[in-house]
Amino acid sequence: ACLVGSEMCIRDRFLTVDLFHRVVRQVLTLPAVVVGLLNGHAFGAGCVLAAVCDFTFAPEGVRLGHPEVRYGHFTPLAMLLYPRLMPKNRALYLALSGEVVDAKTAAAWGLVAWALPADQWRTQAERFVQHLTGMSTSVLHHGRRAFWASVLSNWDEAVAALEEIYLVQHATTPDAREGIRAWLERRTPTWTE
Repeated sequence: ACLVGSEMCIRDRFLTVDLFHRVVRQVLTLPAVVVGLLNGHAFGAGCVLAAVCDFTFAPEGVRLGHPEVRYGHFTPLAMLLYPRLMPKNRALYLALSGEVVDAKTAAAWGLVAWALPADQWRTQAERFVQHLTGMSTSVLHHGRRAFWASVLSNWDEAVAALEEIYLVQHATTPDAREGIRAWLERRTPTWTE
């Protein structure tokens, strides 16, 4: 068990954030097009994973967002990715309001590629994958690499800056610790800042 604010908990948070950033980097550097299928709500890190898939299909009933903000935390990679994928105000709303949006809104904002009726989304995704398998692997691989290189040209520096802000500056604040305690205790946080 981890005591909120303890050295062990802080170390675990560093390891968890580092591991998630490595997973996202792996997704972004795969030598293949990544098609995501959301079969349920995507919150926090799940929302970021939906965003880093090259094409994400979602049933209309799915919701996406960052409710962790209500408990004093934010998802660092959302701050790097969302402004590159959607307009600033929408990126900030999604990442910092604590509100969630439905899949249709997420598609309109550019977070997912398609939001389709629940009885069609998987079939449409499978058709799209079949379409991609008929294309040149080389053009898909190199085109994808070119896209992500242009969108995230300063990945390492940006991730290092995000980790510094989140893990060193924010995660050790009284409000960050209170947010985790409140979430674990299933209560509304009491903010000091």
